[in-house]
Amino acid sequence: ASPLALARRNVFDPTEVVPALAGSAPASPSVEAARFQQISQHLRLLELDAEFYFLGGAILYQVLPCRGSTARPAALFRRTPPQADPVAALAGANGWGAGWLEDSVRRVLKPLGGAGRYLELPHVRLFAPPPAYALAIKLASRSESDLAATEDLRFILRILNVSGIGAALSLVGNYFAERQLPSDTRDVLAPLLPH
Repeated sequence: ASPLALARRNVFDPTEVVPALAGSAPASPSVEAARFQQISQHLRLLELDAEFYFLGGAILYQVLPCRGSTARPAALFRRTPPQADPVAALAGANGWGAGWLEDSVRRVLKPLGGAGRYLELPHVRLFAPPPAYALAIKLASRSESDLAATEDLRFILRILNVSGIGAALSLVGNYFAERQLPSDTRDVLAPLLPH
């Protein structure tokens, strides 16, 4: 009963999803919806996708190349350089205020209700994922020396209240096998978790 867009991500909890609204655009156009439409068109031209996660009151997002069909996360999650963040560049070019992202994601997702809130536009996905999903995606898509990704990981691990590397990788195992993650995943997690 989970919407296909969530099931593709191995996220199943139909009790938290509003099926009539999940995956569809808001009925009435708003400033926020217009912004995400503009982001969608911009990313289409750049052949990129963006995922925005509403998690624990914070908004996390990442921009990735359009996904092909492969089971290897490393191929799916080649990162764009931080200085070339097309979402931030578009926001700056349009003069959107400093808090535009948090306000926009909250206003778009709030009417959808529940923890399974989900909105998909071409090249843009907004949703409130389970924290374990966000951890899996952040670990799979992490690039070396990405300070923002490290802070995102620290935030997600705090939400999950994970006690060790084994526990973290067990949660991630619902989405990716450890062999599919970057080889230094354990080394990255070690300083972020209590000993």
